[in-house]
Amino acid sequence: MVLKNIKLLLGMLRRDEVTRLYPEVKTEVSERWRGLHELIPTRCIGCGSCVRVCPNYCIQLVPLNYPYKNPKNKKGYPQIDIGTCLFCGLCEEACPTDALRMTTNYELASWYRHELIYSPRKLIPEDFPKRYRDEIKKLREAGKKAEKKDEKRGEKKAEKKSEKKAETKKEGEKEKGRSENA
Repeated sequence: MVLKNIKLLLGMLRRDEVTRLYPEVKTEVSERWRGLHELIPTRCIGCGSCVRVCPNYCIQLVPLNYPYKNPKNKKGYPQIDIGTCLFCGLCEEACPTDALRMTTNYELASWYRHELIYSPRKLIPEDFPKRYRDEIKKLREAGKKAEKKDEKRGEKKAEKKSEKKAETKKEGEKEKGRSENA
């Protein structure tokens, strides 16, 4: 019995370490790991498909104050409660524009519950302006074109209004002249 235990001990000493030195040495995770969400605001159209497909109802659309956002998005951007999220990835699959993605970030611990609610601003990657420079440029060009169209529409509306005013003024003067002649 004693020899059996010694043999077992010697076998265990030859094995590799099982304990990980986590804070100092981060664990390598698979590329398919579903960690914290990442939001690309230039792609989000505010369709709400991520909200509808979420099984835990932890996503809601909220407004975003950010310089690089999609002008087509009128409803809002996803805010995610990480405390109730399953990390199932259904929101990522449901997104038609690939605006919402899952990253490999697994360090999400917090002391307070309210810190687990990630606003759209917290979901945007820090290096967003560098990584998506081309998308931002296209978005700005599209915005300038839309502004020019709006200006032209506004000018046309102003012209029509002034024409209508002139017509009504002329009609009023004609009626005045008729009433004086009668």
